[in-house]
Amino acid sequence: MDTPVAFRDGSDTFLRFSSPIAGFLCVYLVDEEKNAYCLLPYPSRQTGSHPVEANKDYIFFSPKYDKEAQDYTVNCARSMEQNMLYVIFSPNEFTKAADKQGGEELPRGAATTRIEL
Repeated sequence: MDTPVAFRDGSDTFLRFSSPIAGFLCVYLVDEEKNAYCLLPYPSRQTGSHPVEANKDYIFFSPKYDKEAQDYTVNCARSMEQNMLYVIFSPNEFTKAADKQGGEELPRGAATTRIEL
């Protein structure tokens, strides 16, 4: 799905997801400098992907709806930025790309040269 969504500096970020089948999910944000940040699975998880149940609505990145949630806020360095959100789903378990903690304010990240998008 290629639907642009506008966020402003300081906006909270949420992702609503559901699937007709059970499976596994991974979410990356790729910025204009081609840095990839792993938003899901959450840093607290030791697994390579986030399990999802069939026919269940999820709202990720919101502590109000998800007890494990990592809360993400949009921070912009310029007046206009364009980032891509990649939502990767499979009915088969998989492992995300290797990444490292990006610092106190950033999610785990990896260079996109290591991730085939």
